[in-house]
Amino acid sequence: MKNWLIFFKERTPLASYLLITMGPVSSGYFLSAHPTKFDMFLSFLGYFLFFIVLRMMDEYKDYEKDILAHPTRPLPRGLIPLPQFKNGINLGIGLLITFDAFLFLLDYKFSTMFYTLIIIHLWLMYKEFYVAEWINARPLLYAVTHQLILVTLCLYCMSTYRNNVSVPFSRMDWVYSFSVLFAFFSYEVCRKLDPNAHPLLKTYRYIYGMGGVIKIVGVLLILHVFAIHYLFQENLNQYFFYITIVILLSGLLALNNGKIKFKIVEHLATLNLIVFLYSGILYVLTN
Repeated sequence: MKNWLIFFKERTPLASYLLITMGPVSSGYFLSAHPTKFDMFLSFLGYFLFFIVLRMMDEYKDYEKDILAHPTRPLPRGLIPLPQFKNGINLGIGLLITFDAFLFLLDYKFSTMFYTLIIIHLWLMYKEFYVAEWINARPLLYAVTHQLILVTLCLYCMSTYRNNVSVPFSRMDWVYSFSVLFAFFSYEVCRKLDPNAHPLLKTYRYIYGMGGVIKIVGVLLILHVFAIHYLFQENLNQYFFYITIVILLSGLLALNNGKIKFKIVEHLATLNLIVFLYSGILYVLTN
């Protein structure tokens, strides 16, 4: 048990995970007409459990690479034997299924449906869609197939507050979910710009170069604006876009391979992600 506690302390820092989790949970609370604290509890627990199990799956899948690229991480340094860790993942999946059954018994029909989809998608991600070699050779496609689960996850958070309505989601719920998807995707790209990263990690910078990274983030920003202004015709506060666009501009700073400057991009992407995770609250307060 002690080794498991060390693992979670190192690889799932509580403050960071609470910050990520409480964004969609609190945004859903603010965007709902009649939320309850119990709805919020279900939203939080489902979201938090998902990210813990996801982290464990990622650690297991990255074991071979981490032996060379990150030998000080818990699994490569032998903190928990791999078969035991795999059993822990199976237990985590069991907890997700149990929680889903709990939602069903409570008659949270929309939440049950979306959480079932989340579990299925998570399992496919764990198995790398049963085409591991093929999909790993296409890192951008790999990222897209893994990031899309965020939309379903956000809709799950919203659904816990909409259990007794005929139409579970408002237009703003969809806007919020896709905003989080694009912000998370931008963060995922921008946090992997270290010029000294091990080649085995195949970062976006290593594969596509900084020019390619800026193009990828640029497309994500365009999709972000399109989703909000055209697809959903929702006019969010203009300050959201100021924070988002600065990520693309700051990407130019990383072109000179400065060790400090690639961190600037990562921090700005983190700030952008936090803004959109909590944008449900900001939307209510600024409109």
